[in-house]
Amino acid sequence: MFKSMSKNPILWTDGYKLCHKDQYPTHTEWVYETWTPRMSRIEGISHVVFFGLQGALAEITNSFDANFFAQPEEEVVAAYEEAIATVFENTNAKFAATHDSKHIRDLHRLGYLPIKVNALQEGSLVPVGVPMFTIENTHPDFFWLPGYLETQLSAFIWSPMTAATIADRYKRLLTGFAERTGDVNKVFTQAGDFSMRGMGSPETAYRTAGGHLLSFGVSATLSVREYLKSYYHAKSDVMMYTPSTEHSVMCSYGEDEVEAFRHLITTVYPSGNISIVSDTYDLWNVVDNVLPQLKDLIMAREGKVVIRPDSGDPVKIICGDAASDRSTVQKGIVERLFELFGGTTNSKGFKELDPHIGVVYGDSITVDRADKICQGLL
Repeated sequence: MFKSMSKNPILWTDGYKLCHKDQYPTHTEWVYETWTPRMSRIEGISHVVFFGLQGALAEITNSFDANFFAQPEEEVVAAYEEAIATVFENTNAKFAATHDSKHIRDLHRLGYLPIKVNALQEGSLVPVGVPMFTIENTHPDFFWLPGYLETQLSAFIWSPMTAATIADRYKRLLTGFAERTGDVNKVFTQAGDFSMRGMGSPETAYRTAGGHLLSFGVSATLSVREYLKSYYHAKSDVMMYTPSTEHSVMCSYGEDEVEAFRHLITTVYPSGNISIVSDTYDLWNVVDNVLPQLKDLIMAREGKVVIRPDSGDPVKIICGDAASDRSTVQKGIVERLFELFGGTTNSKGFKELDPHIGVVYGDSITVDRADKICQGLL
């Protein structure tokens, strides 16, 4: 049986933060700090989307209320003292033995976090070098608290802001191509978030997905709905997702992919959109042999069958690989589907697939690859 880990938020900080109260000049009463994106190491990124602070403040406040202020004073203070004694025992024994925990006891008795935060509007595109928010103490005895909370704030908000900034970059890229080639209104669903499995925790996942949803409407991270509804007063329809298969589903049918696809599009989902992972065995066999056998069923149903490659080079698979000795691979999946299912030429002179068929690629996409894919489809 495992022991439950303590959720005392007074310990959610960097170790060196425990020392800083003693390091400030004597008689310090007020500390004012800023949160500023100082520089960008990414080409094309000169601004950062500000997002996640409101959710972070709510989560931090809730955690302190439930796991610090509402807990017995002796327990939370003892946990702090034990951390000091243990962490610094072998590096500065005198500090470990003599450090005073009175400020932690005083905070517990105060019953709230005496801080004030001023911020830009969330969703703002903020130039690098411009402060996004400031934090200061409102009680002179707790001048140490703004810096102490920096670690938690950073842990809570760096991922949603990073995701929001990356999503904004995708949106600008896709909007630029849409303005040249088609309908700008479709951009909202052209980039989906499928990141939860790669996140450091479920909590990081919903915060990160929230950043993505500032620019797009598609996410597979179900918990982001509760995050945005709870902390940002979002409507319940803040995200959408398409019923989709995975490799285990496709493997369960064996190698008879015709019957697997047939069952999915007629029995399981006789109408509406469905995304089918299509390279469990051989993507190009699906394109050349499976789909032609099911063309009439696909064209007769209401909704879109979305073909989803899941491995390989996204640019070559979508746009074609001239070096291949296989005709279908040379053309790429989009051109091959247009040959098979047809489509239209829009008012801007570009081809669009028939609305009964589509393609989505959810693996290994980067901004650079997305740009190459869009260029390759022109």
